[in-house]
Amino acid sequence: MKRNSGFTLAELLVATGIFLLIGVMLVGMLKSGLDVWHRGEARRDVYERGQVILDMLSRDVSAAWVDRDPLPSKARIAKWDKETPPWNVAGLVCDRDALGRQRVVLTKRGRLDRGSGGEVPAEPGEGGAEAPPPDDPDAAPAAPAAPTTAGPVDQAGQLLQVVYVMDPEPGQFRLWRGTTAFGSAALTPDLLADASFVHGAFALVSTGVLDVEYKFWTPETLEWDSPLGSRSGPSSRWDSSRGWDERAPSYLGDRSRVECPDILPSKVLITITLLPEANRGEGSSLSADVDASTKKIEVDSTKGFPDAPGAALVDGEWFTYTEKDDTSFTVDERGARGTRSAAHTKGTHVVSGEALSTLVYLPCRKEPRKDEERR
Repeated sequence: MKRNSGFTLAELLVATGIFLLIGVMLVGMLKSGLDVWHRGEARRDVYERGQVILDMLSRDVSAAWVDRDPLPSKARIAKWDKETPPWNVAGLVCDRDALGRQRVVLTKRGRLDRGSGGEVPAEPGEGGAEAPPPDDPDAAPAAPAAPTTAGPVDQAGQLLQVVYVMDPEPGQFRLWRGTTAFGSAALTPDLLADASFVHGAFALVSTGVLDVEYKFWTPETLEWDSPLGSRSGPSSRWDSSRGWDERAPSYLGDRSRVECPDILPSKVLITITLLPEANRGEGSSLSADVDASTKKIEVDSTKGFPDAPGAALVDGEWFTYTEKDDTSFTVDERGARGTRSAAHTKGTHVVSGEALSTLVYLPCRKEPRKDEERR
């Protein structure tokens, strides 16, 4: 009698093990492929949003305009207020808000926004498209505009003040842009720190903006990599009137001799740090309390953070690090990028993002005369 052939138990175990091994390898390859795809999509999202934001910033900063009409020295000095930036002077001002984030107020020729974050289209009768009728159900509602009065418009457009500020509410990673007719609305630091005013009067540029950094090339700057504020380095502050901030470059010690002191930088390096939309809920959290001087920051995980050297944001404070392992950062600088070093409690969220930069040249720059005295 012939016996039917079959697999022995050992053969079945070996075959099952091979199939399991192949399955594990396939799952690992699929997971690795998905991770690469997600990282690529996140980077694509950052580059696309970053391009739009940097284009908008470049367009406005490169068009900055200063009042070149000479005025008597006494009239000039009367406009300067050393307690607050010269918001009523046509020019370029960059200072910091209460959280240490930079904000820019500049003057340019253009048209008032209608809440889009860009220039408005031409009015009917000026060669542009017809405005939608008020009862058009498909027409997008206009965002509230900053208080302003209609000013005269010439071929180059009216004189505007353009403002870029980070969201006044802590923890809200949003960049806002506002425009007002120059001289018609009094913008003050208090208004720019008022979240309800900014949200109602300005246009939202983008969400997921962790930081916007401006570096100005001063008459003494030799290289971008020199420390901010040093003799040969760039400046993080600017006052085109040179009558307000003694820390701003080319501040005038004796202003009585100069009739037209306004100056603009020759170029500006703008760096934005963006949080990918896909990673909005990611990041890490502090696994232990830290004080204002802690140099070893413990977190749940450093996965997804840039390799050292890098930077991260914890509750409004930037810190840079020279090394990182699976659960900690070796800190190089606390309170980086103009923020303040502070204590943080366990569980506080820590995030980081992709940094993108662009160099903006100001073709209409005006530098100080050699015979002007500067402090």
